[in-house]
Amino acid sequence: MDQDTKKMTRTAIYVAAGGYLLYLAYQLFGRLSESTGLSYTVSLAAMVLFAAGGAGIMIFGIRQLILLAKNGVSEFDKQPGSSEQDLSENVSSENEDSSEK
Repeated sequence: MDQDTKKMTRTAIYVAAGGYLLYLAYQLFGRLSESTGLSYTVSLAAMVLFAAGGAGIMIFGIRQLILLAKNGVSEFDKQPGSSEQDLSENVSSENEDSSEK
């Protein structure tokens, strides 16, 4: 499997995992009325945690998929403002500085 396919697969798994956490939060919400006491409190806390985490992971994954589709997978890894040439110039200048010492 090449790197581009791995990136797309990983991002799709983020979306699926976020969706599953949202599904779990929905299931907990449906059964919240059956709980009482400490069970109610734990279920409520888990529901909120799953909903917040699932929404965050899902939004992150969708955003990454949009970036991958818009810019292409190879452009996804590049940092804004730094190119490979800039990095190679920094490495060569560091080597020159260390050889002068």
